[in-house]
Amino acid sequence: MNFGLDIDGVLTDIESYQLTKGIPFFKKVFNKDVANSEGKNIQQIFDCTKEEERKFWAKYLFRYAIGLKARDDASEYVKYLYSKGHKIYIITARVFTTEKSFMGGLMRLIVKNWLWRHKIKYEDIIYCVEDKTEAIKKYDIKYMVDDDPDNIEGLKSHTQMICMNAAYNRKVTDESVVRCNNFKEIIEYIKSVNI
Repeated sequence: MNFGLDIDGVLTDIESYQLTKGIPFFKKVFNKDVANSEGKNIQQIFDCTKEEERKFWAKYLFRYAIGLKARDDASEYVKYLYSKGHKIYIITARVFTTEKSFMGGLMRLIVKNWLWRHKIKYEDIIYCVEDKTEAIKKYDIKYMVDDDPDNIEGLKSHTQMICMNAAYNRKVTDESVVRCNNFKEIIEYIKSVNI
């Protein structure tokens, strides 16, 4: 069976990263505090302009993309699925990865190296602009782990969605969506349905 995994917010904890790095940055640079602790991205969290968000990521993008560790048990989750004969597909809308530019090539290389360093085995990486529906259908993904509420809502009619809990996706209340706090809980769910 084919499983899909998002990177940002699933394999990584982007929510904590944005708050940990964003709070001191926005206070020091723009004298701004958190405006919405349930925001999905920097712009929503700090009620800032696109330009202010760009300045934040200009400082932190590579630190995040290269240095942030994978969530606990992510590697074990992948090993467990492969031990049961399943396959993993990384399906991500990571910034720049769909571009045919130097930056696009660099970000794709960073993604591959990050997955390798964290021992995340996969069949393929599918880079999407935003909508992941085509990838879900093309790769026959039976279970998709994502954190983005828009992706979860848009994909739940195509595959079984497993939502990695975050403040910004609390409003996803559909009973068909499985909610988990970590990979240990995802493995427990997988075992409970005998996959």
